[in-house]
Amino acid sequence: MSADAGARIKVQVTATNGVNPDGVATSAATSAVTQAPTNAGGADLPMISGTVTVGQTLTAANGTWTATPSPTFAYQWQRCDSAGANCADISGAINQTYALVSADTGSTLRVQVTATNSAGSGVATSAQTAAIVGPPASDSAPIISGTGQVGQTLTTTNGAWTANPAITGYAYQWQRCNADGTGCVNVGADQATYVLVAADGDKKVKVTVTATSTAGSTAATSALTATIAYPDSAPINTTTPAISGTVEVGSSLTATSGTWSAKPTATFAYQWQRCDAAGANCVNISGATTSSYTLVTADTSAKLQVRVTATNTVGSAVAQSAATAAASGPPVNDAAPTITGTPEETQTLTADPGAWTAYPALTAGSYTYQWQRCEATTTVSSTLGTTGALPAGIVLDSAGNVYIANIGSNDVTRITPGGTSTTLGTTGTSPSAIAIDLDGNVYTANTDSNDVTKITPGGTSTVLGSTGLAPRAIAVDPVGNV
Repeated sequence: MSADAGARIKVQVTATNGVNPDGVATSAATSAVTQAPTNAGGADLPMISGTVTVGQTLTAANGTWTATPSPTFAYQWQRCDSAGANCADISGAINQTYALVSADTGSTLRVQVTATNSAGSGVATSAQTAAIVGPPASDSAPIISGTGQVGQTLTTTNGAWTANPAITGYAYQWQRCNADGTGCVNVGADQATYVLVAADGDKKVKVTVTATSTAGSTAATSALTATIAYPDSAPINTTTPAISGTVEVGSSLTATSGTWSAKPTATFAYQWQRCDAAGANCVNISGATTSSYTLVTADTSAKLQVRVTATNTVGSAVAQSAATAAASGPPVNDAAPTITGTPEETQTLTADPGAWTAYPALTAGSYTYQWQRCEATTTVSSTLGTTGALPAGIVLDSAGNVYIANIGSNDVTRITPGGTSTTLGTTGTSPSAIAIDLDGNVYTANTDSNDVTKITPGGTSTVLGSTGLAPRAIAVDPVGNV
């Protein structure tokens, strides 16, 4: 019985057998009677005191307990919804005091007190507090939606919040970041949408939403978007192509494609051009369509440039390099030397060096002369027929047909004794010497392609073999060795 709690109990035994007096004996007293803690509820329940505002500290009073011996107390604070239901233990909140945090905003709190002594334990729970007041608390981060491509619009949600008092407004700050999330800078206006601009390409974007109530403000930040893509676009040149290498006949030049913006990625085609000494009147060089080009005799004193065409599925664009310096190279004779004066004993003859293409340019001191004495013959000159461009070598067959190697047009002209000119066949680059065998096959030494071309009487051209650098002479023996 609760009335025995704390008392010692003993018993008195009376023995009676009809003979007076009765016998009486009393036991020793027990130890004090214990009682497990009980709480009557109502006004005896634990109570919470303090200001229900985030950052303030609440204190639990144990309430009133009946217990022998006196109990000890343990505490467990619980967070409940605004109606005081759906309560759950707050991890680590097991002291008599509890400091309110942002997660408590809008919730009610109560405390569960456990009283314990040697006879057992009892539990009593306080009434819940009023709803906790504090700045808005973020329950889930803002989420960005939309197409991650330059020119498209992104939209953010506000995220989910708990607030007491109610949220009065939201503010937005968009940020552009490196692909690894570093180097973020503020962009855009204070609004829930953001139009992606060119500077966002290959970057990532996030947004910070700040919720405000009369109790204060709290910020929550979204996850980064995926990398922002550029829309498909035709190539645009940002850095022009450049040429490197020694500008000299026989040397090789190399062109860069330049720098381009394009989506999808562009492919490149090249066209080398030969220009005059002023870098004007440029014309395409046949077959010079790779990123490198080996200078030939025809390039002497000319300037070179390259046109690069960038192409993708959207379109094409062309960019042109600057012209090189004038190409240097050995002199090439364009017109034979001539002699003036009276061919008579004691008279003086004068030689004109003829016309030459050369760079650096030839001067009067560039020429040396060797006069020769030949048998006296009577010569009547006439034009036999026309040749290709820049004839450089000539040979005669047993039937009187003349064969000319043309440097400028890379071919061989055949002129019959009657003056009919035809192209016998094509050669390598810059044929500078020509020979013929007993079967009428013609051979040319090609200075710039470093090889020998064989052309049959029927006009079939083949590369007979390669040579050393810049061959300028050719001969064929009776058995066809060149």
